[in-house]
Amino acid sequence: EGVRIASPYGDPPRPLAISAIVEAVGVRNPNIIRGLLRTAFMGVRPPIALSARGVATLRNPNVLLDPHQSWRLQAAASAIKLSLFHRKEDAERMSALNTAFKGPAYLCGRLLAILEEAQLRAANFNLNRTLVERFYGAASTAPAATFGGLIRLATTAHLPETGKELNLLMEEVMWSIDEAGGFPRTLSLAEQAEFGLGFYHQRAAFRAQRRRSKDEGGTE
Repeated sequence: EGVRIASPYGDPPRPLAISAIVEAVGVRNPNIIRGLLRTAFMGVRPPIALSARGVATLRNPNVLLDPHQSWRLQAAASAIKLSLFHRKEDAERMSALNTAFKGPAYLCGRLLAILEEAQLRAANFNLNRTLVERFYGAASTAPAATFGGLIRLATTAHLPETGKELNLLMEEVMWSIDEAGGFPRTLSLAEQAEFGLGFYHQRAAFRAQRRRSKDEGGTE
C-alpha cells in the first residue's frame, strides 16, 4: 500500500517494485536498497535518504516535463509517498489526489499544478515548457517568496481565459492555505516531499480529466 500510486496521467493506482523505484531515483547506496528490502519484508520504516532522492528526482526539469520520463516521475512520487505515509492511515487515501488533506506543503504543491494548468489552458495547450520548469525549485523550498508573483501573473494573464471551474479550484486551495496559516516561508525536506506529492497528484488529476473529456467527445 505504501508504494501504490496513480500514474502521472491519472491511471488507477498500482504498486511499484523496489527495483523500479531504485532505478528511477538513482539510488546507488546499498544501505538504502537493503533498507527498502527490510521495509518490504519486515515492515520497518523506509530509509530516511529515500525521501531526499525522491525530492531531487521530482525537482529535475527533465523528469517533470519529458513524457518519456513519466515512469521515473511515478516512481519518485511512489518513493515519496512511501517515505511520508508508511504504515499510516492516510496511505491508501494518498494514492491519488486527496482534496481532504490540508497539509500546507501539499496544498502549495497542488496550487503550483493549478497555475500550470491555467497557463496551459490559456495557451490552448500549445506550450512546450511551462512555468514549472523555472519555478518548481523555488516554489517547493520558499513558497511565501515565490507564489505572490506567480498568482499575479496567473490572475492577469492566464486565469481570465480558463473558465469558472479552474478559478474556483484555485480560490478553494488558496483559502485552505490561508486557513492553515498562509504560505510557509520555507519548507523542510519532509515538507518538500509533501509539496511534490501534492503537485504530482493535482497534475495527474488534470490530465485524467482532459483524457475523459476527449474520450467523451467534449472540449477543453
